[in-house]
Amino acid sequence: MNKVLDAVQNDPVASAIVALLALNSHPNTLEMLSQELMRLPDQSNSYLWTNLLIAHLHKLLQDTKQPTNTIEMALKVLNQAFQRCSIQELQTQQSQFVPFIQTFVNDTSNDSIERNLTEEGRCIALECLNQLCFQGKPQEWLASHSYLNLVSFTIAVLLDRAQKDSYRPCRVTAIDALMSFLSLVDNPDTMAKILPGITSSLLKIIVHTDYKMGSKIPAKAIACLCTMLQLTISDARCGALVQKPEYTLQTALHPEISMVQSVGERSKAWLEAAQSNLSIALSKICTTQRHHNKPRVREALVVLCTVIVQECRWALQSSFLIAHETLLSLCYDPVLSIQSQARDTKRSFLANMTKDERLWLHNQATVQVVEHLKILALKCSKDVDIESEACATLQLVLAYLSWSDIAIDNVLDDIVNAMVKILRIDHVDAQVLANRKESDLTIAYYRKRYVHFRNESAIRLATQFLHTIGCLGSTFLWIDHTIHLIYNQPENASELLLMIHHFTLGAAGIGVELEPKSPITQSAIGYLLDQLMQLPQWNSQLTSAVQWSGANKNLLPPTTLVNTEESTSFLLEVVGSCAQVLEVKFKLLLIHVLYPIVEHLTGQTIVVHQAASATLKRIAYYCQYKDVGELLHENMDYIIDMLCLRLNQLDAYPRTPFVVEGLLMHADASSSLALLYDAIKSVIESVDKYVSTTHSHGLLRIMKVIVSSIKFNEPPLPPPSKPTKLQAFIKEMKTLFDPNEGAPDDESSLAQLDNMLDENEQLADKMKAAMPMEFDPKAEASNGDKVIVSLTSDIILRCAYYIAAPDVATSCLAGQVLAKAFPILNLTELRPIVARIWPALVKRLSSPLKPVILASLECINSLAQLCGDFIADKFIDDAWPIFQTLLEPTDNHVARLDLTKDSSDSVPIHSLVHQIQLQALVCLTHMCKASEMFNTILLSIARTTSGFLRHSASQPLQAAARDLFVAMAHLNGDALYPMLAVMGNVALPAPPSKAFPAFTSSAVQNVQFPCTSGNHEANGIWVLSRMKELNI
Repeated sequence: MNKVLDAVQNDPVASAIVALLALNSHPNTLEMLSQELMRLPDQSNSYLWTNLLIAHLHKLLQDTKQPTNTIEMALKVLNQAFQRCSIQELQTQQSQFVPFIQTFVNDTSNDSIERNLTEEGRCIALECLNQLCFQGKPQEWLASHSYLNLVSFTIAVLLDRAQKDSYRPCRVTAIDALMSFLSLVDNPDTMAKILPGITSSLLKIIVHTDYKMGSKIPAKAIACLCTMLQLTISDARCGALVQKPEYTLQTALHPEISMVQSVGERSKAWLEAAQSNLSIALSKICTTQRHHNKPRVREALVVLCTVIVQECRWALQSSFLIAHETLLSLCYDPVLSIQSQARDTKRSFLANMTKDERLWLHNQATVQVVEHLKILALKCSKDVDIESEACATLQLVLAYLSWSDIAIDNVLDDIVNAMVKILRIDHVDAQVLANRKESDLTIAYYRKRYVHFRNESAIRLATQFLHTIGCLGSTFLWIDHTIHLIYNQPENASELLLMIHHFTLGAAGIGVELEPKSPITQSAIGYLLDQLMQLPQWNSQLTSAVQWSGANKNLLPPTTLVNTEESTSFLLEVVGSCAQVLEVKFKLLLIHVLYPIVEHLTGQTIVVHQAASATLKRIAYYCQYKDVGELLHENMDYIIDMLCLRLNQLDAYPRTPFVVEGLLMHADASSSLALLYDAIKSVIESVDKYVSTTHSHGLLRIMKVIVSSIKFNEPPLPPPSKPTKLQAFIKEMKTLFDPNEGAPDDESSLAQLDNMLDENEQLADKMKAAMPMEFDPKAEASNGDKVIVSLTSDIILRCAYYIAAPDVATSCLAGQVLAKAFPILNLTELRPIVARIWPALVKRLSSPLKPVILASLECINSLAQLCGDFIADKFIDDAWPIFQTLLEPTDNHVARLDLTKDSSDSVPIHSLVHQIQLQALVCLTHMCKASEMFNTILLSIARTTSGFLRHSASQPLQAAARDLFVAMAHLNGDALYPMLAVMGNVALPAPPSKAFPAFTSSAVQNVQFPCTSGNHEANGIWVLSRMKELNI
């Protein structure tokens, strides 16, 4: 006692505390006591007056007559005392510790300090209990049988507070106090008795807590469960009850029999029952909390899985896999701290595993991967909207592949069959191009739409999984396996080809962070291409087993092989991926793949065309060509020989014509024509051979591309008009009398020089007449031009056959080829050909099929621009009567007068009748400009086409008719003027007129244009104004 008094006298804080204890218990007194305690250091120290203070406060708490505010203030002071004073003596003495426990956990229905406390008061009371048990050494006396009821009751009360208290901090503090109390008990046998109850209560708190309570409560409950497992069922405490896997031969021959059947009150039966119960609880916790939206919960889950994996993996062997999978899933958590913690745990676990444990995990992980994929495939076959679940499963399986040694080659068949259902392709969206970045190259394929994956991140995850399979699997094994499945499961060809595409990239280490197990080599790519080239997906039609029988001897042929545009596009994409893998080395394999790719550039759907174009672009980039044109130009010799042979066997190879079309469309046409001369000659020869077969359409398409690729010379600009003699005389006079006006004398000298040169040219023409016929210096042309002229002439003559074909598409296509081929030839070569084909063209104008008429009009229009004067007389005799029929109203019963009436039933602008009439008007315009012979039918043309000047006609027809009347005015404006004056409602001059010296009063009666001028007034005035501008 003297020592206490001395310590109190020497310490002012202690003196104040002791003095306050002597006073009556009052909130103000307790507040002053709390302030004095706050002056003490934060760390726990030993004070001689500690027991006196705690005893005083404990006595105050046991007084049930004290008001609530006094009790709460006493609890606050006691909590401060527990934090700043050493209470180890209190924790170890049963006589002092047990009364405090009974004070804090008394039943609220009896005399309890918590019966009237506020929420903050209850929380402080639980915090006092937590501080009383915190960091205390395990007390063996608590594990005795006499105190078992106290321990159980205390745990039950704390669990009840954690589950039912309405104040959230009270729940959190109750769980903290529970963990501290369990650490203080720390006896395996005692823990084994209370394990089921605690596990059940904590499961309810973790899984079924209202989300409004926040994330601290489930996180604390998970931490409490970790403490419980460490104290109860860790491998260190149940080592004699568990049996670790041993795969050594010595152990198999001489197994060690364990004589230990129990440890204390625990036995193997108890362990099996505990494993069964905990397996259900832990599985529920891991599956529901691994994707919790709060990082605090996921971080606590990492700690729980760490305890199970590292400290309880054999005692809780049935829960090891679920904890291991949860840890793998959290290795890819979006929160970096959680991800790092999970990965550190995984690395530590792998580093400390024995060889037997590694082999056990290798077998279990392989089985788990297959089971997860099979379950997901089964769900995908029954449900569609499972994207989130599929992503979670694939993320887990991907983590297995990244962190565990999986025997992929042994289960490749199961993996591929499952992924066919999981990665089911819905369709290829031909409306959306998806750009993809590869090094410095941007390529575009049409977007693939999947049944079960719609989000871009989900699709990337699925493709990353396929890349990883290709990276870790044996190359030749997955090549043979997937090719075999394509033949046996043709309905899944698209999905299997997509897998080959990603397997190939993954085997080269593209898109994965792992090191390839067996890096793909040039020989492996060559073997893959050899297998791909034999697939029926290269053909555009269904291929039967008979056609396929010689393709691959070592594979069983199916009865029918299905081919779609999607599988063909995927097949082309695989070839591009092979080029991406080998880069420059792929040049050695071009001879095998270039021809089939070019074959699919044209004559296909836009999906296949885009895939072929993108694949050629990738090959050109990775083989270091400048562009696709250079790639095709430098490798043309690979294609020409096969092309010429197949053009003569179109029945066996019907797609051969599209190769020429693809080459000309995607290569440099000017340079490719010379290289493709032999192939083009073969095309022309094939036209003669297959003139009446179904191949004619493809051959005509080739000829259209050929003539479109030829660059013909534009007609030279007309020379500037020379000044007349009168203009030259006036200019010379001005210059003579006024040197400042007009041009200098040197210009007149230049004009004289031009006249001299013209005279020399005339003399040269006269000398040429005396020369042999072979002499024609202007007609000298290069061999290339002669070849082009020869090819074009042959093409025109062959198309003349097809323009009379009964098939509408063939006839129209032949007309388009002729219209494009005519401008290539000079007039010298063109005129004889026109004379030969003119009857066929005119005959098609009388066809009952409007597309054929339109195609013929396009050809005649092209000739009118090129050699209108040559065909003028034939046009007037043969074509003009038919033109009159084409330009008549569509209804034969409608009179010409009805053309002037406004009608809502006018011909639609995009109809064939409208296009035919428009082409006819344009053709007549060109013919009037080309030949003066049309003076003979000028008024007939005007009367026939005047109806198109009415304001109710379509704008294109009105514009074409105005141009036609301007062209006719150039021929004979005087003859046309009376009609235009009537149409434009313009008063004619009184006869005789200066403009019309032969004009008589009866001339107007010869106009023969019974129409209402109001419908034509605007266009008539426009034509008259144009004539005035042109001085016609």
